[in-house]
Amino acid sequence: MKFEGITAQGAVCSLGTPLSVHISRDAGAPADELVGEFPWSVLPPLYRLRVSDGERILFFGPVDVQQEKISPKGAFLRVEGRSLAALLLDNEAVPQTYYSPPFSTVFARHAAPYGFLRYRVPGGTEKIGEFTVTKGMSEWQVLESFCRRAWSASPVLQEGDELTVGGSKENGVLLFGDSARGLTYLSLSRMRREYERISELLVRSAKDGRYTVSLTDEQALRDGIRRRRCLSASSAVSAKQVLANARQKSLEYTLVLPGWPDVQPGRNAELSDRLLGRVAGLRVWSVEYELDTGGMLCTVTLRRAAE
Repeated sequence: MKFEGITAQGAVCSLGTPLSVHISRDAGAPADELVGEFPWSVLPPLYRLRVSDGERILFFGPVDVQQEKISPKGAFLRVEGRSLAALLLDNEAVPQTYYSPPFSTVFARHAAPYGFLRYRVPGGTEKIGEFTVTKGMSEWQVLESFCRRAWSASPVLQEGDELTVGGSKENGVLLFGDSARGLTYLSLSRMRREYERISELLVRSAKDGRYTVSLTDEQALRDGIRRRRCLSASSAVSAKQVLANARQKSLEYTLVLPGWPDVQPGRNAELSDRLLGRVAGLRVWSVEYELDTGGMLCTVTLRRAAE
């Protein structure tokens, strides 16, 4: 495993053997995050961080924090960084209005200037009518807003620099617990969060301001859940999406795996366990890589896949 810092001039600096490293990936966040502590060394200002295992790049992105720390307990270097999606999150988009723009135009103006040159989106012509970029939107919010309107899905960055929409099914199902074909795990927990579930959702009418029933979760009602929420007509999140998010959060599987396997958030997943049986219809929600004196571990969180 190689941990490297890269300067703005392209010089590569080895960070040495880490004291600890934490890398987090989340399906709900476009940028991965890295926090690492390394043996003391005086380095020039670092521009990028890179983690690789000889075959694949596990992390690559801009440096947010570089700190040399000296204390009675010793001296060490601490670095924090995010993956390349941080460039799209940190830059504010120029307000403008498009009229039925193709995605290629939006991508060229809001992603390509930051070095993103590849994308993969569903086929067919996306017709979204007038599309307005308002002041305060980040470049990422522009791309996400377009994809939600065109394909009812959020974009993700695959392999760090390719923007994709709806790619989880194409990548197949990731198996956990099947010793012959899947990834084995050291421990497993299942948590139900009944407080996340919603039985009834009211939406405010834009005409008269009244709240009327828009959607109900019949399964929640059958399970005795009585939890109502009200949604304004101007909300950017649809009523259907609110219910779907509630269902996903209410059931979670957490697995601890040895090493740092290649697990991407957003992948469809299945779980096979001798006590819990076979569970299909899951999705990789988050991945946490840990490295310290105890070795390398990976914590994977699975939730229900979107319906």
